[in-house]
Amino acid sequence: MTQKKYKLIPEAGYAIIRPIASEDFNKTKLATLKDERERISTGEVIAISKFAGSYENFGFQYSTEVKVGDTVVYIQYSDYPIKLNNEDLHIVRWDKITATIKEVV
Repeated sequence: MTQKKYKLIPEAGYAIIRPIASEDFNKTKLATLKDERERISTGEVIAISKFAGSYENFGFQYSTEVKVGDTVVYIQYSDYPIKLNNEDLHIVRWDKITATIKEVV
């Protein structure tokens, strides 16, 4: 019997992120600060909402240039963890993605 596969499609204002373990991330010679008040995490964006360009929250307009495949830094306490197709994923609001990590050559 074949096991079904599912796809997670985020709603407006959200992204689906595959967390990167800190050990794997630090192999790239990048470092993250650990703060007891806020847990900052890194991950790869695997899906974005149809309205990824902007969304409104409490009267403020947010925009982003994050795209699928980007490595991002986000505030981890704000995510919604989910396990789908035997994979750990996080559903994260756009305003909790704090930076995109790009390699400079």
